Amino acid sequence: MSPIPSPTLSAPSPRVNEGISQGTPACPSSCASTSASKFGRGRTRGDHFDLDYTRHVRTVVETMMTAHRMHRNRMHAYFKKFPSKEAALLKPHPDTTKTVEGVMRSVHQRSIYGHLQHQLAKARDEIKVMRAAREKDLQEFVKKQAEMEATLKGPP
Repeated sequence: MSPIPSPTLSAPSPRVNEGISQGTPACPSSCASTSASKFGRGRTRGDHFDLDYTRHVRTVVETMMTAHRMHRNRMHAYFKKFPSKEAALLKPHPDTTKTVEGVMRSVHQRSIYGHLQHQLAKARDEIKVMRAAREKDLQEFVKKQAEMEATLKGPP
């Protein structure tokens, strides 16, 4: 069993690597660390030894936090209008998303809802056409199958 090799004297010290990672003049002009980087979180120069390979997508938690922040800001803006807490408690915040009938109030929401309803109607029509075609194909298949069985049996 061989002993664990000790570090050699030719290995660069952490101070040398530190100067290189900062993009200082200690790094030669041909070094890639001085080039501007378009990736990273707020960094514009230097090597990125702590690369994060996770995709930049909105997670469920981020979505929930955004919704919570928007709700909190809306509530704050609404209740800020009242002179005191007692006056604010007498008039609770109205539900701005739906009316009593359940129809959305927002113009943007109504346009999205209308677009989805249009897409659903088109999809239902396509499904009806596909079902009719499938039923027709099935009837033709049953008819051909009966003819083939009749020819196989043939006259005895």
